[in-house]
Amino acid sequence: MASQRMRVCLLGVVSLLAACKENGTGPTAPCGMGSTCSGSQQLASLTLSPAFDTLLVGDKAQITFAATNSSGAAVTGITVAYKSSDTAVAKVDTSGRVSAVGAGTTTITIAAGGLKASAQLTVLAFRIVLLSAGTDYTCLTLPLGRGYCWGRDELGQLAAAAPGTCFDTASTTAIPCATSPIRMSGNIHVTALTTGASVACALNNTSAAFCWGDNTFGELGIGAAGGGGASPAQVIGELTFMGIGAGNMHACGVVSGGRVFCWGDDAFGQLGDTGIVNSTSPVPAESAGVVMSSFTFVTTGAAHTCALKAGGAAYCWGANVVGELGIGSVDNNVHTTPVQVAGGLSFVSLTAGTAHTCGLTAAGVAYCWGDNSAGELGIGSAGNPQPSPVAVAGGLTFTELSAGNVFTCGVSGGAAYCWGSNSDGQIGEGAGISGGVVMSPSKVAGGLTFSYVTVGRRHACGIVGGGAEAVCWGSNLFGMLGNSLQSASSGLPVVVGTPLS
Repeated sequence: MASQRMRVCLLGVVSLLAACKENGTGPTAPCGMGSTCSGSQQLASLTLSPAFDTLLVGDKAQITFAATNSSGAAVTGITVAYKSSDTAVAKVDTSGRVSAVGAGTTTITIAAGGLKASAQLTVLAFRIVLLSAGTDYTCLTLPLGRGYCWGRDELGQLAAAAPGTCFDTASTTAIPCATSPIRMSGNIHVTALTTGASVACALNNTSAAFCWGDNTFGELGIGAAGGGGASPAQVIGELTFMGIGAGNMHACGVVSGGRVFCWGDDAFGQLGDTGIVNSTSPVPAESAGVVMSSFTFVTTGAAHTCALKAGGAAYCWGANVVGELGIGSVDNNVHTTPVQVAGGLSFVSLTAGTAHTCGLTAAGVAYCWGDNSAGELGIGSAGNPQPSPVAVAGGLTFTELSAGNVFTCGVSGGAAYCWGSNSDGQIGEGAGISGGVVMSPSKVAGGLTFSYVTVGRRHACGIVGGGAEAVCWGSNLFGMLGNSLQSASSGLPVVVGTPLS
C-alpha cells in the first residue's frame, strides 16, 4: 500500500500497550475535526505512516500519523477521530489503539480538520504453523513467523530467558525451564524451525539461518566455539538456505543450488566434509573431493546426517554403529562423506532419530533402518539393528514421519501412530499407560485429528484441528508438554497453552 499504509507500533502478544513509544494522538486542540483553523494550525495534509499492515487475532497496536500545514510544517496537538470499517475484524478506541479481534480485512480511517486518511489492515487467525520437539523442549511458530518455545532451558535452547525452574527428580537439581510457551527473542520472522539436543535453528524470511543454545563444538555456526545462549545468532557465510536440521551437537542446511553445508561436532564425520575436524562455520558435504549437489532436504541425528536428492535418492554420512546410515552394513567406521542408502528406494522425505532413520515414499510407505533396541523401527520386533531400509509393519500409509530418541511417530489418515520405547508414555496409548516397548504402530489415544507430528527425546507433539492447537504427550519432567505443569508424564495428548493466554 506504499505511503498509504498505517503505521503501528506492534507490541507482541505478551507486551503491554504502554510499551508503545509512538502515539500521535496528543492533547485536544482547537484544530480538531469539524473546527475552523487558520494560519499555522490549518491542516493541509493528513497521512498514515508506512509500517505493519497485518496483525494476529489478539494483537494490540497503536496508530500513528503525520499532519502538516500549508507550509509543510508538522502540526501537532490535534484531535483525531478513528474508525474501523469492520469492528468484527478490528476495533479502534478514541486514542487510536487497535485491537485485532477476528480474522479478515478492515479499513482503518482517521479524520481531522476536514481531512481523512485510510489504510487497509489484515488480521490473521491464530494457528500453529510450525512445530518441533527437541531434547526435553519444544518450539512452535504462529503466522507472521512469531516463534515460541517451552521446556528445558539451561543452555538457552528456548531462545529466551526461562521464567522459572524445574527439578530433575533423579538428581533434585534445579534447571531453568518454561512450562508454557514463551516468545523467542531476536525478532526473527521464522519460516523454518528445527530443534536438536541442546541447539536449535531457524530460517528467516530472507533465507538466512540463525541458531541458539549450546555452542561447545561450534554448532551455532558463528565462527567460534564456546559461549552460545538464548539469543539467536546468524550463521556466518552469507549462504541462502532452503532447509535446515539441528542434531545433537551439529547442524546442517541445504543451500540454494542444492549443496549441503554442516557445522559443529565432527567426531563421527557427521559434517560430511571428508575429515573429522569440528567446524565453527558451514563446510560443504562432499564425496572424495567431488561436489555433491541436487539435494533438496537434510535431517540430522545424534552423530549422523542424511539428505535427500532430487529424484528421491537418500544419502547418509557419519556414525554407523547400529546401521543408522542404511548402507547395508553395521560397522564402527567413520563415514566422512555421503554414501547412498541401500535398496534403491525413492523417498519424498527423511527423518533422523538418535541412531535410526526413516523415510517415506511417494506412496506413503514408511521404511526405517538403524537401531532397533526398543522397537523404534516399527517392524514388529525389537533387538538387532537393521542396516538397510525395512518397511514399517501394519500396512499403513503415512503423510508425516518423525524419528526421535528410541521411538518414532507418524500421521496416517489424520490419526497419529507411534512405536518404540514407551518409558514415559510417549507412544500415547492412554492415561497411565507407560513402560515397555511397542514394536509396531500404535494409534495415539484421544481421537484427535492430526496434520503433523514431531518427536523429541521422550515426548512427542502434534498439530491438530487444522492448526488450531498443538498437543503433546510423554514426559513432562521439564514442562515440555507446555500445559503450565511440571509432572512425570502423560500417556494422553494434552493441549499446549496458547501464547495468547
